[in-house]
Amino acid sequence: MKKISRVLCLLLAAIMVISFSACKKSTPAMFTYKDMTMSSGMYAFILAERKGEIVDYFKAYYGRDISSDDSFWSSPFEDNKTYAEWLKDTTEELCKRILIVKYFCNQYELKITDETQIQEIDELMDQVMETFGGEDELKLELAKYGITLAQLREYYEYLYYYQLLLDYWYGENGTMRIPEAEVREKFFNNFYKIDMAYFSYYTLDENNNTVPYVDKSITDEQARAYFDQNYVKVQHILYMTVDTNENPLSDDKVAQAEQEAKAAYEGILNGSVNYDDIMKEKSDSSATMIFTRGDMVSEFENASFEMEPDEVRLVQTKYGWHIIRKLTTSDDDFDKKITEVRQAMSKEKVKAGAEEMYENLKENKIEFKEGGADALYQFQAGRVISREDAKEDIIQAIDAAKPGEYILYEFKDGGVTYGYYIFRRVELDESDLRNYYETVEDEMKDAKYFEYVQTHYDSIAINEEELAKYDNIPAVQSFPSLYY
Repeated sequence: MKKISRVLCLLLAAIMVISFSACKKSTPAMFTYKDMTMSSGMYAFILAERKGEIVDYFKAYYGRDISSDDSFWSSPFEDNKTYAEWLKDTTEELCKRILIVKYFCNQYELKITDETQIQEIDELMDQVMETFGGEDELKLELAKYGITLAQLREYYEYLYYYQLLLDYWYGENGTMRIPEAEVREKFFNNFYKIDMAYFSYYTLDENNNTVPYVDKSITDEQARAYFDQNYVKVQHILYMTVDTNENPLSDDKVAQAEQEAKAAYEGILNGSVNYDDIMKEKSDSSATMIFTRGDMVSEFENASFEMEPDEVRLVQTKYGWHIIRKLTTSDDDFDKKITEVRQAMSKEKVKAGAEEMYENLKENKIEFKEGGADALYQFQAGRVISREDAKEDIIQAIDAAKPGEYILYEFKDGGVTYGYYIFRRVELDESDLRNYYETVEDEMKDAKYFEYVQTHYDSIAINEEELAKYDNIPAVQSFPSLYY
């Protein structure tokens, strides 16, 4: 019975494909370059497939269905564009690139003849058919966009044709092969060689997860002494002069906050009111905190460290008026902070190690080399990097350094400090060029190839009326991605 049902389903699918194809007219041209065109159906499919990649990515990694979520597609992404604008613009650029590549491959009669590549395309087609449950089901899906199996295959062949044309123009026997002198100039003007030591605040645990580095030699006594010297415990009552978004309150409310804070402070000092009672009354804007330097705004921090235990002080910050009372830290307080304390002490040790090595290197007191299993740093000699490989401020520092000169660099990213690098610039030589020649040449080929293809974009005629039909990205049906 199941076999009969399967046959009937396939027969029905086949009839639907035939009916759909018979009734549906070929889709109009979306892009035209000389005698080469790309149909609006192919554009619709490519847009749907690229949307599918984004949709499936967010579903796989965030469990979120953004396929028809207007708020997602209208949110900013990059280049001052929304996700929808970025997807539409980059899809249009890809379609233009495909059209130009296809045109020139036809002009030069370039064909995919490599059996391995043909097999890869066959396997990809089989994978797509399997995803949809068979050839007939896939045909039905493609018919929604107005394309056929043959056109789908042409789309998947694009990357291979892209490489064929690149090799024809810029390969070993290419008509536009990049001269060796240009590769040499690019390498020596845009690459650097450095020796470097990295003092990291982080390490890997047994599961290969990044965790803060902790010096295991720190004793409890050392940790407690550090805690007593570098941490304070305070209570504070806040009379806010800003809202939760840190926007100033009205003048009347600011004046009222100041008046109430000063009255409460005077009352605490003369004994007419009790600090604990006020904390209970203003429980939403009061707290007990244990912190170290750098955790709070400067006015609050400085006062807290200056005060004596049980002292009460009125302090103004950008948040409002704080009535601070300093407390004495206890063993329980230390126990709650011991992990943080050990991490802080370890950071200081790493930083001091980097600074000490840097000073000794500048004075030629030590060699710049591997430090052994117990060293606080990782060392790498003769690392070759390009301008694109490193942050701009690192490149500026290396640019300013003379060969043999040392640089101490604090590595920060996204507001987090990860540690310190010590760099020493080393002269590039011919052996470096030989080792990186192919890499540099490939980068130049890709850049020149893409730039040259782009020079033909202005000659592509666009069916703007047809293109505008796809402005509503949330309404575009996604084609399932093969990557997630």
